[in-house]
Amino acid sequence: MSFSRKSLFLRPALYFSILFLAVGVFSPAARSGVSDNLSVYVIAIDGLRADKLPSVPTPVIDGLIDAGAYWPEAEAVIPTATRVNFVTFPTGVYAQRHGVVGSSYRDRNYRFHRTDRPSFAEAAEEIPVPTIFEALEAEGVKTGFLAMKGYELVGGRGAAVQVEIRDYVPDSVWENRYEREIDGSEERSFHSMLSLNLAMAAKMAEAVEEQGLRFFIANLATTDYVGHQFGPDSLYYDLAVMQADRLVGEFLELLERLGKRESSVIVIVADHGFTQVLNPENVIRSPRGEPDIPELAEAGIVHSIFGRGGMAVSLHLRDPGRAGEALEILRRVPWVAKIYTEHPLEGRDGTLSEINFNHPERSGDFYLDIDPNYTHAFPSRGQHGSTADSDRLVPLVFSGPGVKPGLVLEGGGNVDVAPTVAAIFGLDPDEVLDADGSALTEALVQTGTLVPAP
Repeated sequence: MSFSRKSLFLRPALYFSILFLAVGVFSPAARSGVSDNLSVYVIAIDGLRADKLPSVPTPVIDGLIDAGAYWPEAEAVIPTATRVNFVTFPTGVYAQRHGVVGSSYRDRNYRFHRTDRPSFAEAAEEIPVPTIFEALEAEGVKTGFLAMKGYELVGGRGAAVQVEIRDYVPDSVWENRYEREIDGSEERSFHSMLSLNLAMAAKMAEAVEEQGLRFFIANLATTDYVGHQFGPDSLYYDLAVMQADRLVGEFLELLERLGKRESSVIVIVADHGFTQVLNPENVIRSPRGEPDIPELAEAGIVHSIFGRGGMAVSLHLRDPGRAGEALEILRRVPWVAKIYTEHPLEGRDGTLSEINFNHPERSGDFYLDIDPNYTHAFPSRGQHGSTADSDRLVPLVFSGPGVKPGLVLEGGGNVDVAPTVAAIFGLDPDEVLDADGSALTEALVQTGTLVPAP
């Protein structure tokens, strides 16, 4: 399989900084005591758009694609946001079932709630379906969830090892992760963001080499921070994708040194794509105490909106009986691009059920995609969360023992990751999970064994 690659005219300082910051993470280790049992490692590249793998130099991931199965336009779950899809990865269910619809919501009685309180671990206990971590741990497979942002761990119930990267980076790096400039320098900010991926790569190495994990989900999230501040059409974003590719390569080199490469399946996923914001100063944000949507307030419609990644919001009405009036007004609001609601109203673009976001208590009355001329909450050159292809379509790769090589397939999605992992380990996904997705068996030679693919 071949890929067309567009040329990147890299400034030498930035190019060599990528090489420097991607090298030396994995140190050589002795091979003694290394298990030959099957392992699966899921590496998420946070915010990786589906169209970036064919257009940015990613030789390591290209090699995994050639040796495995590739879904170039898999689907992320709505809302296309990190905290939502990182609960989907280990459960295989949509937000309308696992309940993590975003950071906050109002219930049908208009009471405010958060989905990650009182703690990530306690919130994880409220997820109503089994996780792949629980299924594998029950079979003696040691598992881990390596979180960049922390709130991914709401999906981590059952994982023996749980990591928050903020505990392993300097405070200044963490506090500046969404800053476009540090001391007036974009490049200094960019390098600081790259260092977050280095910290994650070090924990990935430790997870295998020292902790003996045979399954983990890890989040390389520099692409997300860079995408928000510089936009997915920027050179910085492409360079961040290149760094992630290089770090995946170093992880493969570690597995080779440990004698585990031939018994390890590598999975590349993304939690969402990215939309380039055309006017980053056009911020949908009301002063404290002011209504979220003034046009609704002028009509006396009490409401709240909650951001769903920056390119979409959920709209909750105190009185759902006024949904028809609200829709007529929303059609005239300049930043509203698409309107989804379960209320049977003319003029809607679709239903919440059609986008798999119809939670009985938490979804709200409307899901609103935002026009790319606007951004929600803060000035940003890149956002996500909407149903648009740029946010919804993501790459998906399975590569390793038992996976057919050289396949390029249609369909696939983040709901299919956990069921496919279960099948690779020889488990019946229908027995150990309660997933909305299915095992992608068209890409598998056999499950639970280490017979090389033909």
